[in-house]
Amino acid sequence: MQGYRRALARYPRITILQKQFAENSADKVSSIVRSTLAAHPDLGGIIADGDIVGEFTGATLSSLKRTDIPAVAFDATPAEQKWLASGALDGLVAWDPYALGYQGATVAFDLLARKPVPTSIPRQSYVFVSRRTMKDPQLGNHLYRYECTPKA
Repeated sequence: MQGYRRALARYPRITILQKQFAENSADKVSSIVRSTLAAHPDLGGIIADGDIVGEFTGATLSSLKRTDIPAVAFDATPAEQKWLASGALDGLVAWDPYALGYQGATVAFDLLARKPVPTSIPRQSYVFVSRRTMKDPQLGNHLYRYECTPKA
């Protein structure tokens, strides 16, 4: 959220509403989206900062037929990808779960083998995925999948 706030601070005419916490609850996400739209009918956009929040922001905007509200979500779950393709979400900020999983597994195996392990893992880079770019093969590792198919 700090990054979003820093980026939006460059636009002084944008009023940033107070962050609302949904605690990864679908019902709370829906309630927050609905009540915020009721209180702010001129809402200019939504930033959903987690996968479940993004999934249910997309679902709520779709059910309300409010795909006119720009919405960006963090992560790129299959449900978020569905809402992106349908127009309920406008973009996904996604990292590379394959690389992170690979790094995590490598550290775990090194621990099991009693080898030295790093004290930190480099932060993964993020990409912005839009409807236009979601089919780009370069972004394939950034779109999450639930099946575990070994990569060549």
